[in-house]
Amino acid sequence: MANNMMRSQRGRGCLIVVAVFFVLLIVGTTIGGSHTDQQQTQAVSALDKVEQDNTARQNHALYVGKAAVRSMMKDPSSATFSDEFAWMKNGHETACGQINAKNSFGAMAGNTPWLAIPDRDLVMVRSLDNAGAFDREWNHDCVGVEDHPAPAPKEFAGVKLGAPVPATLQPYEGNQDVLMPKSSAPADFLGVRFDKTWFTAAGHKVDSGSGTAKGGFAKLGDALARAYGVPSTDTGSANRVLTWKWPTVKVMLQNSDDRDEATLTVSQGKN
Repeated sequence: MANNMMRSQRGRGCLIVVAVFFVLLIVGTTIGGSHTDQQQTQAVSALDKVEQDNTARQNHALYVGKAAVRSMMKDPSSATFSDEFAWMKNGHETACGQINAKNSFGAMAGNTPWLAIPDRDLVMVRSLDNAGAFDREWNHDCVGVEDHPAPAPKEFAGVKLGAPVPATLQPYEGNQDVLMPKSSAPADFLGVRFDKTWFTAAGHKVDSGSGTAKGGFAKLGDALARAYGVPSTDTGSANRVLTWKWPTVKVMLQNSDDRDEATLTVSQGKN
C-alpha cells in the first residue's frame, strides 16, 4: 500500500509539472505574440505612415466636401460625382471635383466644378453668379503642384544643381554631358550612402544627379518621405517608382526587382 501511495504521489507530481509547463508555454506564447505584434506595428515605415496619414486627410476632405456640396443641390439624391481629388494646397487640405445633379426642371444639369476647404469653412459650386470668384479660388487651390513640407532640393550628393560643373567632377569617357566624381569616396543624400553617383550637364551646368544604393529603396523612401512628405506619384508596381515634384525640380526613386538596388535622381527642368 505504501508503494501504491508513493506511486500515486509521484504521478500527481508529474501531472503538476506538466501542467505548469503548459501554463508557462501558453503565457510565453501570448507574451511573445504580443511582442511580435508590437514589433510589427513599430515596423511601419516612415513612407507608409506619411501615405496613410495623407490618405486619411484626403478621405476626410472629400467626405466633408461632397456632403456639403450634395446638400446644396436641388435634388441631393440625384447627385453624382466625378474627377474628384483632394490634396494639400496653400497650407490647407482641399477637395475639388465635378458634380452633376437634377435642376429645378428635373433634368440633369451637367457636370459643374466644385471645391471645398474644410478648415476654412469654404464650399463653392460654380454658377453664373459666382463664376469670377470661383475661378480665382479654383486656380489658386485646385491647379498647380501640391504643397511639400520642405522646399525643393538644390543639390545632390554635395553637387549644386544649376551651378557650373565643379572641379570635383570629370567627363565620363570623354562625354562632357555625363559626369563622374573624381573621388571614389562614398557620397550621401539625406543621410543615405550611395554606392555610385553620376551627373548630367547642359550648357556646362549641372542639371541632374543620380545615385544607386544597394537595398536602399526602403531607406531612401523613408528619408524622402520625412523630408518631402507624400510622393506626387507612386506606380505601386513591383518595379516601384516614386516621384516628388516641384515646379522646376523632380526627385525620382526607382526600385528594381532584378537587382537589390534602388536608383535616385534629382533633376532640374519644368515638371
